[in-house]
Formats: sequence, C-alpha cells, structure tokens
Amino acid sequence: MLLLFFDTQLDLLLSNMHTSWETQLKNKSFLMELYSTELQLFKDLSSMKESRLSDVILKLNLQKGSVLRHMASVIQPILEKGIVDHSIIHRVLIEYLSIAGKTSAAEIIQQLSGPLLVRMIHTRDGSQIGILCVKHGSAKERKKIVKGLKGTVGKTAHFQYGSLVLACIVSTIDDTKLVTKVVIRELQSILKELVLDKNGRRPLLQLLNPNCTRYFSPDEMASLSLSISSLNAMQGELEINSETKPLKDEESSVKDNNGREVTMEKPDDSTSPETLHLIEGGKKDPSIRRQELLVGSGLAENLIDICIENAEELLRSNFGKEVLYEVATGGSGGILQETLGDKLKHLA
Repeated sequence: MLLLFFDTQLDLLLSNMHTSWETQLKNKSFLMELYSTELQLFKDLSSMKESRLSDVILKLNLQKGSVLRHMASVIQPILEKGIVDHSIIHRVLIEYLSIAGKTSAAEIIQQLSGPLLVRMIHTRDGSQIGILCVKHGSAKERKKIVKGLKGTVGKTAHFQYGSLVLACIVSTIDDTKLVTKVVIRELQSILKELVLDKNGRRPLLQLLNPNCTRYFSPDEMASLSLSISSLNAMQGELEINSETKPLKDEESSVKDNNGREVTMEKPDDSTSPETLHLIEGGKKDPSIRRQELLVGSGLAENLIDICIENAEELLRSNFGKEVLYEVATGGSGGILQETLGDKLKHLA
C-alpha cells in the first residue's frame, strides 16, 4: 500500500523521490489516499471529475474532521523531514490549507516560514503557499521568510512563480529595512539583467506600478489575491505577537477568482479594470512602504541610470520597454517625480 509505505519509510522516500517517483506521486489516486484512508475504498477515483479536496469531501460525504486529522498525520512527518521540494507536496499542502481552520492553518504557516518555503516557491502551488505565508505570517515569521531568501533572490526573481512571491513581499512586509537589505540589494546587483527578463522585471514593476494587470495575468493576479479567510480575523494579533495563539477551529470559505477551491477572499469588486486591489497583510501605509523600498533604497535612481544608459536596447526589448515606460513616466502616482524629477528629464 502506497500510503503505508509513505508513512513508514520517509527516509527512503527522501532519498529516492526523483523522476520516477515524481510521476507516480502525481497520480490522482495517490493524492486521494493522502487525503483520507476512506478513499482507498474507491477504485475509480482517477476518473472522478472533481479534483479539489473540498469537492471530493462533498461528493463522497466524508467527515472533514477525519480528513484533516489524517492529512495532518501525513503532513507533519513530511515537514519534520524537510521533504518539500516536490510539487505533489505543495499540492497536498495547498489543499490542506483550503479546509483547515485557524489553528491548523496558523501552525502550517509557522512551520513553513523560513528556508523550507524558499525550496517550494518554484511551483504554482508552492508560490501560492509562499504568498499565504507572507500575508498571514507574524512579524517574526515574515522576518524568517525574508532571511531565508538571502543569497537566492536573484535566482528566485527569474522564476515565473518565485517572482510572484517577491512581488507579494514588496507589497506586504512592513520591515522595509530588512526587505531592502536582503531583497532590494540583491535585485540591484543584477538590475539590468532583471529589467530585460520576463519574470525578473515583475518585482520592479510591482513597485513602479503596483498590481497592474498589464504585467500580471488574471491567474497570477488571482494568486496574488489569495488569503486564508479563517486567519484574516487573526491578522492584527499576528502582527503584534511573534507566535500564533491557539484558536478554536473554524471552517473557512473556499473560492477564488477562477473558481478554484482555495481558501481566500475575493478581490474588491469596486476596483478598476487596470488595477486589482490586493489584501494588504501589513499595517504600514502602502504608499509609505513603496516609497521606502523604491526611492529610499536607491533602487529608483539605479533604475533611471539603467534606462538612460540602455534606452535603445530597452526600447527593442518587449520586456525592457515596459520598465522604461514606467520609469520615464515617473511610476504610478508620480512617485519618482518629487525627488528624482530632474534626473527623469534625461529620459524625456
């Protein structure tokens, strides 16, 4: 039985779970076994239309509490062993968070916040977990996430999904000194390379023109909009306390922009078509956070220099010309004009 093997031989799984195992682990029937022992009784799960855990629970009339207990018994050894590099684990975790209550979700975020998370954000589900950890982590947990990225920011920025997590970090975390020291400084060291890169430019564009749908696809915007509803009421407390307090489990809502069953809140319907409102996890005024990270760090001045020195090359680049445009127009709200207006004249 695969589940018994998984539970009792994690050490062997850690050393052998490569290409052949990756293929087997992605099998839907195996995923179902990780959700509940009851699902081993169903022989045609791989042909089931439903793939989201909440749908499976509803269709098969399973007890959510029983599923949560079983998944926790599987997930805890995985996290303790650090087996988080494979996409199947990311899928299991995101599904678990889609039905977990306050205490369970907060505990997972606490365990993942740090170096473990860095190893996950290269996949779609992993990046969504990263975004949820950034938004709902305490100040202490967010600090661990940022410090865990040290030395890997440039590499992360080049990944499609990793760049989304960086965009979330610069839009959410209030400790701008730490974010500048770890994230912004590493971005500055390879700035021209990032400006010309499809993914690498996105943390920069997020600062220049936050949440602009010209630069993020609807699916990416939906990922950036994710939040765990059961933890939203705890957010103020999480910002004050360094560790999560146990709270009574509650069922969380599970809908996103694309109809995907993931715990989140929908974006505000009143937002303009050009900009999607994202849930802010920090307390600092977003405009102040943005000013400190973009202008106060010296990043904006560096970007202007890059644009002046490489204007012709950037104009020929589909990706570079977008950064050039945002810089030349002073960024959303004219954020660059007040302090760097004279220098921007060289791009006129």
